[in-house]
Amino acid sequence: MIVQPPDIDDRTAEEVSRQAVELIKLYATEWKEFDPATGRARGVSAALTGVFARFAEIIIQRLNQVPQKNFLAFLDMLGASLLPPQPARAPLTFSLAAGSAVDGLVPEGTQAAAPPLEGEKAPVMFETERELVVVAAQLASLFVRDPAQDKYADLAGILSASSEELIFQGNRRVEHILYLGHNRALGFPAIDDLILDLKLTPRPSDGRSLAWEAWDGEEWKSLTVTDDTDSLQKSGAIRMGAMKALPPVAINEKENRWLRCRLLTPVTSDTEPRKGMERASQLPDIEAIRIIASINRFGLTADAAFTDQTAIDLSKEFFPLGEKPGFGTAFWLAQS
Repeated sequence: MIVQPPDIDDRTAEEVSRQAVELIKLYATEWKEFDPATGRARGVSAALTGVFARFAEIIIQRLNQVPQKNFLAFLDMLGASLLPPQPARAPLTFSLAAGSAVDGLVPEGTQAAAPPLEGEKAPVMFETERELVVVAAQLASLFVRDPAQDKYADLAGILSASSEELIFQGNRRVEHILYLGHNRALGFPAIDDLILDLKLTPRPSDGRSLAWEAWDGEEWKSLTVTDDTDSLQKSGAIRMGAMKALPPVAINEKENRWLRCRLLTPVTSDTEPRKGMERASQLPDIEAIRIIASINRFGLTADAAFTDQTAIDLSKEFFPLGEKPGFGTAFWLAQS
């Protein structure tokens, strides 16, 4: 930081004029050309004191530049000199004309004008240093991911220059969700007991919290489970009890009947433990998953029956293997 020397005299023309009037009143008592209410000079006296004050202000400004002049003389004695004038450089932004669908070329040496400086009329001219291709593609979205805090941010507002945002810093939690889908096992009208049998690679946890949920057609409903895996730290079973058939829903454009497990603990990429967070190196490895659905249904009627390739009318009495069964004759029953 450059420390500027203090001013030798910091008075302004207004202050000099006011002091001059006070001194005139003191040393020239016969002078009466001033306003009794405000004490300011009037008429010719006001003009003379104003001219005097302005000249005094100019002298004060010059006097305050003496330290800088002496400093430049000192640098000159040391053999230092001012840098020669350098061409100014400024970033320029080029945009394609509205409706343009192809890229545009800005040749080297293309001139661009900046508004005139204060007190000047001529604009400041710049030239491009090299050739530039203005592409038709435009940024559509801008996201930030902060792995240490397990957060992300949508910074689309920056693209339209409508807001100022902190970059490299997330402001929303990153969701970590495991989806499990099975159309048949999760589609039975009434399931007495649903069990997930998981084989895991044993790995300690930093204090993991999970939530198991099922889609009910409108929203994800929380499930009460009995977790033998201790929040996916070891192999075991997760018992979800009785449930009805789950309606299908599309997840990542794949329609199925879904269960899901949400990790409620934020994940950090740090290698050292952090309070309230799970290290990524401690996340579980799942080797295999089985879905076991226990179904108990009674009094069901068959939808169809066959003896070999011959359909059977279930509304009448019939011989399941035909009137003259032979070796290899098969009886088939179907119920959905």
